[in-house]
Amino acid sequence: MLLFHLQGTPVSCGSCFRQPTYTSSTTVLEAQTSQSQAQFEHEVGVTPVKVDIQVTPEFDTQSIFPGVGSAQRDDDEDDPYGGVIYKYDDAVVTVYVPKRWDGYSNGTVIYTGGNTWSGPTHMQEKRAKVRVRVWSPSDFPCPDFSTTHPVQTGQGTRSFVELVHGLGTVPEYVTVQVRHGSSGWISDGVGYVMTSAMTSINTSWGGVLYAYNESHVRVWIPSAYSGSLYSSADGWGRKYNEIQNSGTLFVKVWKYFNGDDFFSKTKVIGSKATSVVKEMTFTSPTFNTDQGLLSVMVKSTEGPNANFYFPATGAVQNAQATGSYGGLVYSYSTSGIKLWQPPRNHGYLIYVNDKWGGGAFKQSSNSALLVVLAWNAYSICPTTVATSSTMVPPSTSTVKTSAPAKIMAATSGKQPTASLIGQSSILNTSSLVGQTSKSNSNPPLAGATTSTLVNVKGGNSIKNSISSQPDTFQGLSVDLPWWAVGVAGCVTLLLVAGTISGIVLCILRVKGNGKVEAKDKDHRVRAKGKDRVGVKSHKKQAWEF
Repeated sequence: MLLFHLQGTPVSCGSCFRQPTYTSSTTVLEAQTSQSQAQFEHEVGVTPVKVDIQVTPEFDTQSIFPGVGSAQRDDDEDDPYGGVIYKYDDAVVTVYVPKRWDGYSNGTVIYTGGNTWSGPTHMQEKRAKVRVRVWSPSDFPCPDFSTTHPVQTGQGTRSFVELVHGLGTVPEYVTVQVRHGSSGWISDGVGYVMTSAMTSINTSWGGVLYAYNESHVRVWIPSAYSGSLYSSADGWGRKYNEIQNSGTLFVKVWKYFNGDDFFSKTKVIGSKATSVVKEMTFTSPTFNTDQGLLSVMVKSTEGPNANFYFPATGAVQNAQATGSYGGLVYSYSTSGIKLWQPPRNHGYLIYVNDKWGGGAFKQSSNSALLVVLAWNAYSICPTTVATSSTMVPPSTSTVKTSAPAKIMAATSGKQPTASLIGQSSILNTSSLVGQTSKSNSNPPLAGATTSTLVNVKGGNSIKNSISSQPDTFQGLSVDLPWWAVGVAGCVTLLLVAGTISGIVLCILRVKGNGKVEAKDKDHRVRAKGKDRVGVKSHKKQAWEF
């Protein structure tokens, strides 16, 4: 079992994907009113491994839009925008929809880009139903790779981070969570850039942009102007709310996601598609929107980010007639997904500009591949996993450390975990260029580990990268055949005693149960435990930190 310590509480990951621990009731939010903000008490007790916001029009149950990790627009410009921004901690999830602060009242809960973006329909809803789903770490299978890294906005070229996961194949699932400063608040990374061309020092916008391939996770931090790691300020919720400029990344990667496989499909979209792709239908049976998990990714097929996967999003935040922006917007239902693409003349499916990561790996491209994966939840984890998703448990026992929580990183093999434009940080010393990682008073999120992960046949073996106390072996219990025990007892007693009494004692010993038992039973328990692990190959890994 994989154990994490989050805010002093042991947290274990699971062996498969299960239904969310918490699902809220439906709440109606309305933009530009006092109903533009809500808080949901999930009471999971630990920082969630996954939070999903489901946004549905009041009169259209077949269009569920996901929430958005950060605002990239405020109310300073007279142009429409939309979405539901969210953040969370170990007790609550807070959501915001647009509400004028000191500018224009153009924001709505749902917005698909009007006539500027191409899609199956135009949607601009001021009111919508919102539901929150929360998965605890035990609801997800153990990640194959996890790491942390400190981040800071406005650092120029140092605002780009490249992490080596080294799994050798494109992961089925990746999460990037951002802890806000020294607080317990968390927001999620994004895969789009929709900032306005008129962004200035007075504009509020933010986000952590990421993408991944078979060996790396790339992360772009806002590097110029007023960009933040997270923003819900100036045009969201009932007050000005917040921006956050420093924090810690928590990255988790699943090589194979052990869920009940429901759907998997790829399709060419963008400039090389024969037509504009607006919908994709699931195969039967229906997708469980109450318990299932959906991954919609855009794979770049050219340019400096070729073969990297960017996550799609749930709302349009820029539909201006000029200026460049990018991303892919989607909604889903039990039967399929709907897609909205940016304008071809100045919008892009893959877009990274010089306001992010100091301009590292800039790209403006409409050549892409749509990649959709969906899993329904297991009610009971299978005892054996499908061949393509088999996770072989390591033989290493629990790794323990009494060291204080620190900002640390882990990676498969011995490769560097992070590089910033040609510079690398070594294991357990992840840092910004020119800076040394320091002790962090905040404990790591579930999924962060101080151990080196070594991929073995689709699973992980754990190589301890810090000193730990050796296990103590205190006793032994071995079952032998009764006759072997008898003969050994006879020979021993005859040699020592050489008397008839020895023979009598021997006979009495033979009539016993034939079990030689040491005084201490602790080692017996451990030995039997090893046997059990050997038999039940689906047993989960064990880490503790």
